[in-house]
Amino acid sequence: MQPKMKMKTLVKMHVMTLMRLAAVAAIALPTAAANAAEVVIDLSANVDPTLSILQANGSPMPQSLELGYNASTGDMTSPTVHTRLYTNDITRSVQVRLGAVPSLVHATNNAAPAIPLTVRLDGKTLTTAATTLTAADVWTGAAQGESKTLPLSVTGRAAGANPPAAGRYVGRLEMVVVAATTAL
Repeated sequence: MQPKMKMKTLVKMHVMTLMRLAAVAAIALPTAAANAAEVVIDLSANVDPTLSILQANGSPMPQSLELGYNASTGDMTSPTVHTRLYTNDITRSVQVRLGAVPSLVHATNNAAPAIPLTVRLDGKTLTTAATTLTAADVWTGAAQGESKTLPLSVTGRAAGANPPAAGRYVGRLEMVVVAATTAL
C-alpha cells in the first residue's frame, strides 16, 4: 500500500503545482497585454519608373528645411542638400523647373512683405521655366543610371534696406524634375 500512497501523493502534488502555475499565468497574461504598445506608421511613396531624385546618400529628400537668418547681412540660407538623380535611361536629358515662385511669408502678420527666395541646383538658378541638364553632363555618377552629386540650395533676402519683421516665416518649394521626351 505504501507505493500506491506515494504515487497518489505525487500526483496530487503535481496537480497542485500545475494549478498554481495556471493561476500565476492567468494573472500575468492580462497584465502583459495591458502593457503592450502599438505603433501605426503611415507610409507613402511617389513612383516614377523612369526618374527619381534622392539625397546623395540615397535617403529621401527632406520634407522641410530650416533657413537661417543672418542679421548683419539680411540673408536667409538653408543647408545645402546634396542630391542625385536616378534613371533607367541615361540617354535622356533632364528638365528641372519650379512649380511656383518660392517665397517666405510671415506666419501671423499678413502685412509683412513676403521674402523672395532663390533656388539653385548644381549652381543653376531655377525658375518656373524649365532648365535643361544635359544627359552628357548629368549622368556621370559612380553607378549606372546615377547622376553626379547636384547641390540644392535655397537663399533669400528681404526686399529693400529694412530688415524683415520679426517672427516665423513659412513657405513652400515645389521642384519639378522630368526626363526629356526624346533622347538629347
